Amino acid sequence: MRSIALRLVLLAAASLLLAACSRADSGPKPRQGSPEEVIQTAQAFIEADRADRLHELLLADDPRMRELFRRTGVLLGSLQRCSQTFAEKYPAEVERLRIEAQNSPALAGLLSRRGRSHTSETIGLQLRRVLADPYAVLDEQAQRISTIPLDDNTSAIMIDDMPVLPPLGMVMTQRNDRWYIVPPLNVPFLGRFLPQTDDEYAILAYLIQVLDNAVTEIEADINSGRLTDTEDLSRAAGEKIFIPGSMIVLAYNRAIESRDNNDDD
Repeated sequence: MRSIALRLVLLAAASLLLAACSRADSGPKPRQGSPEEVIQTAQAFIEADRADRLHELLLADDPRMRELFRRTGVLLGSLQRCSQTFAEKYPAEVERLRIEAQNSPALAGLLSRRGRSHTSETIGLQLRRVLADPYAVLDEQAQRISTIPLDDNTSAIMIDDMPVLPPLGMVMTQRNDRWYIVPPLNVPFLGRFLPQTDDEYAILAYLIQVLDNAVTEIEADINSGRLTDTEDLSRAAGEKIFIPGSMIVLAYNRAIESRDNNDDD
């Protein structure tokens, strides 16, 4: 009897493993032979409901940072499923928000110099729409994204022919015949806050997990009918994320202070 039970457990485990592998291999294959192909691949991932694979297009030299990006990919996948659930239950609300957002300055402007003229109401509207239907917004903006070569191995990312995140900008770079998006982690004042120790990476990983749990809870609230519009959605996101997120950020700041003190010694 124990032998049969053991075989059943092993068979179930093997089935789960195969399902996970099948999920990981499904969807479009990354095409990264040029900066343009990276943009096309990102859009293909979104259209195939595989936002969880967007992290594959990011450059990470540190294995610990690569793991953070992977975890962030899981979060992006959860966010995509949550937004799809909201759109399926309340299509009129999403359509209303889409039309309202189209009559305001584009989201792309928030990432360029043109974003400086946006009002707080415009930003709030765009952020509510991102929360309700994030990847539809990105899909609409894809045609506005372009790249300009800086040298043989680097290209700048542009929106409406303006640099992303000026004045520092955002770039792609080539590694082993593949192009990757370089996360904007080279901001001078940001260096101190980037994770350096295993404990710091662990705290950030926990923060991402908390965010993922919050998105999963929000999806459940949408299915139960507790959240019926984008105002409910944004309020729930704040309630579920602010308190636990603040505690984790505080712990991370303490870890950085501890690292600074050790460096001084």
